[in-house]
Amino acid sequence: MANLLNEWLFMADADLASAKFQLGKETFSHISVYQSHQAVEKILKSFLVANHLEIIPRVHDLRKLYQQSKLFGLDLQSEENDLLELDAYFPRLRYPLGDRISVDEASRCYEIAASIFNKIKLMLDR
Repeated sequence: MANLLNEWLFMADADLASAKFQLGKETFSHISVYQSHQAVEKILKSFLVANHLEIIPRVHDLRKLYQQSKLFGLDLQSEENDLLELDAYFPRLRYPLGDRISVDEASRCYEIAASIFNKIKLMLDR
C-alpha cells in the first residue's frame, strides 16, 4: 500500500510542478490548467489510497473524488468552490470549444491546485 501511495504522490507532485513550469507561456496555458487539474485529481486519489480504499475510481471528476474522500474525513469545505471552479475547466481542456484559456486563468487554476495539494499533502504527512 505504501508503494502505491508513494506513486500517486509522486505523480501528483510532478503534475503540479509541470503546471507551474507552463505558467506565463500563453501558448501552454491550457496545458498548465490540465496539469493543475491532474495534480488535484491525483492528490485526491492519494488520499483515498492512504485511507485504504481498495478500488480507486477511474474518473477525472474532482467533485466525485471529493465526495468519496469526504467519507474518509477529508474536509475541503473552505476550498470546495475553488475545487468546483477548477473542475469546470475539464471539458475545455479535452475538447476544442473555440476559446483559449488565458494566462490569468492558468495562474488562478495553479493557485487552486497548489492550495488543495498542500492541504491534503499536509494531512497525509501526519
